[in-house]
Formats: sequence, structure tokens, C-alpha cells
Amino acid sequence: AIISCSEKKASKIKIHLNWMDFNPGIKKAENQKKPVLIDFFANWCKYCHVLDKTIFSNREIIKKLHSNFIPIKIYLDRDLKKKIKYKKFSLSKNQFAAAMGIQGLPSLLFLDKNGNYITTLTGTIDKNQFSSYLDYLHKECYLQKIKFENYYKNISLCKNKNLN
Repeated sequence: AIISCSEKKASKIKIHLNWMDFNPGIKKAENQKKPVLIDFFANWCKYCHVLDKTIFSNREIIKKLHSNFIPIKIYLDRDLKKKIKYKKFSLSKNQFAAAMGIQGLPSLLFLDKNGNYITTLTGTIDKNQFSSYLDYLHKECYLQKIKFENYYKNISLCKNKNLN
């Protein structure tokens, strides 16, 4: 294939993940009927920065997140008085993290398109596995009682007729 100069430049342009704050992000998710990824983050957390550099800077992952999810970042080390409005509750960031079972960082929490808890990933993860995990969640394979480990070995296990 012949690549023009403009195509080469386009592939080198950095794209960034557009993280949202919780309250506007959860409203957008409700309006667009999209699931949510919440990244619980702190500047002192070394592995939170590792995820930013290895996972959340990956072009394929950024495209999947922008297309199929609402990405939300909650900084647990700043704006601590800012209230999170989740369902009928108004909570501090730390109260919300505790209510969601967050016990360490980094933690990535997923909510379905109705704002209900799906799962939490704690620690670091390989970018290929994370990309597959996003597909698994987007296809709602968990509703078919398919374990991610089985899906990862054989993606044809999960069929979702509502997705293109």
C-alpha cells in the first residue's frame, strides 16, 4: 500500500482519552445509554500512571472507550469535598469509592448502561487483554453468564445481535 505524507502524519497525531468528571459523565451515560468506565486515580499511585501510559494512551483502546463507553476519572487526592451524585445518594469521593468496594489503586470500575455495577479490575492489566475486556463488556457477555476467561479464549462464545 502506498501511504501519502498526510496519512503518515495522521497516524502520528496523538489522540487523548477525554475523561469526564463523575456527575456530568453519569448524566451523559444515562442520556446516551452507554456503560461507564470509572478510573479511581491518585497522583501518588505509581501504577495509576502506568495504566495511563500503557492502556489509556493506546489508540485502539481510546477509540473503543470513546465509541462504546463513557470514561470517568475520579481523583481521590484532590477536590475531596466535591460531591458525587449516584442514584439517590450524594457522597464524597471517598464514600463513593468505599461504597463501590474500592480497596486499593489502581481500580477500574464498570457500570452498565443503567448505572448498575458490573465489575471492578484492580491493579495493572495487559493492553490486549483490556481491549478484549472492553469488547466483552460492550457485547454484554456477562449477561449471558459467560466468564471473561472463557470469552478471552474463544470470543465466538458471546453473541449479541443488538451490536453491529
